[in-house]
Parts: sequence; C-alpha cells; structure tokens
Amino acid sequence: MKLNFLKKAPFLLGILVFTIFYVAAALIWQYKSDFYAEKIYPIQKVEEKVKRLASKVTVGLHLNKFPMFSFNRNRFVMDAFLWFKFGVGTESLNTIKRFSFQNCVLNNNELLYKSKPMVKLIGDDVMVTYHVQLEFKAKLDHTFFPIGDRRLNIILENRSVTPRELTFSCDPSDFVLSNDILIDTWAPKQTIVQSGYISSDISNGNKKMQINYPCVVFTIDFENTSKRDLITLYFPMFVIFIIGLLSFFLNIMAGARLALIASALPILVLFRTAIDSLSPIVGSATKVDFVYFILVFLSLLILLFQAY
Repeated sequence: MKLNFLKKAPFLLGILVFTIFYVAAALIWQYKSDFYAEKIYPIQKVEEKVKRLASKVTVGLHLNKFPMFSFNRNRFVMDAFLWFKFGVGTESLNTIKRFSFQNCVLNNNELLYKSKPMVKLIGDDVMVTYHVQLEFKAKLDHTFFPIGDRRLNIILENRSVTPRELTFSCDPSDFVLSNDILIDTWAPKQTIVQSGYISSDISNGNKKMQINYPCVVFTIDFENTSKRDLITLYFPMFVIFIIGLLSFFLNIMAGARLALIASALPILVLFRTAIDSLSPIVGSATKVDFVYFILVFLSLLILLFQAY
C-alpha cells in the first residue's frame, strides 16, 4: 500500500527528530525572551480632584536584603527601611503606623519585626522611618518553570483610611535596592513603582459596599542567573530518551533493540520523582511537565514500534 512508508523507521525517526528540535528550539526561545509570567499587581488610580482634598504622604522603601528568598517554595523574608514623609500637621503618627504588607505569613498581617518610629523634621515636612522585617507570600505563575525571569510584587497598604482621607505617592527613585541584597541565583533587573488604592468587595455584587484603602506596589523584575535547575531537569531526560532512540540506529538483533527501549522507558518514568522534588507545588502543569510528557509519549511510541 502507498501508506506503507508510515511504518518505516526513517519516517518515524524523522518525526521524532523534528519533535526534539522543536522542543529544544522552544526552550531556547523561551529562555532568551524577555517575558514575565507574573503580572504587575493591578490597583486603582486616585482621581486628581480626590488627591487635592486628601492628605498626601510620600512613601519610600530601601530594601536591605532577603534573608529568605525562594520562588519555587513561594517564601520570602524581607529586611527593609520604610519611610513616610508628609507636611507638618497634615497627618497623625497614629494613622501612619497602621500600615501593613499584603500576604504576610503571620496572622493579622503582623510583621516579624517593626522598630519604633524614627521621626525627623525636614523643613516643613515630617519624615517617619521604620525598620521592618516580614515574611510574605506572592502571587506567582510557575507555568514556565524552570525557564524565564520572574517578577515579585511587594504591596504596602493602610486599611485604616480611605483614599479620600490619605493618598500615597512614591517616586521610582524612592524605591532603592541595596547592593548586598543576598540573592544567589537571581539578579534584580529593574524596579517599578505604582501608587493608588485597592477596592475590596465585602458584599458580592453590591458596589456601594466596597472598601477602598491606599496602597503602593513595589515591583522587582529578576533575571535568572542560574542554569542549575534547567540542566538538572532537562539534561537527564534527554539522555535517557536518546538511549531509547539509539534502538533505531544500532545494527543489532530485534530483541536487543526492544530491550534497549524497554529499559530506557521505565527509567524515564522513575525520573518523575526527581522532577517533583525540584518543581514548585502547583496545581497546573509547568514547562518541564510538558516536555516530560512529550518524551514519555515518544518513548512509548518507540517501544510499540520496536515490539511491532
């Protein structure tokens, strides 16, 4: 029959080689592309007429270090200086000290450490500085693990006031990263700052029962400087798969070719435990899961072909 070529090894081998190069090219393109799975946290902008009536508080953050930093485990511990600056008599210290950070690990958004306020008078402005340490989680997207850069959002908020009473303002130059930030495999690439307010619905579908409070979103884009996870996860998978693929090339008995792929496939299946130990705990499939499933499927096709 004319379709007999579909059963021949050269045709099947061509399909397998094309798939391998396609997967490898996709991985290289994804690794070199400037793309972040995480989005900048969306907030609402305060209208100009509201800003003119509310107290304006300038906010700044000097990030000293991350004693704990892990995208895979979604665990971050931050040490920083947080400061507020406002006109004399326009705001009270009691209101300022009620700030918090979103998604703190401890109950009631309590910080690991919060110093007493350090108050300084600068002309007609009051500057209040706090030394803070906190552990928090972030909203992460692990779809492209272990490839690509990552984005971290640090969200400052004050739920004791509304944007009509107090508005936060932050200049990009007031978000400073220390040179010894203590991150081994991630390099800060750029920082982004946006200020405004967050709306929370306390009654589903009733917009009149929304609660609004001022916030500042400090965003850091990180570049992945380590290829350890990439090599550890992908290299063994491709080596095991190529061992099975050699059954097409070696001039040996049919039984030996079948034994070669039959031994490579279980090893590839068992490699799943190594992937699970290094991968983040998520409910959806990641990039490494996608490649793994493809290689297992192709190995199964090779096994069926050799058995046939």
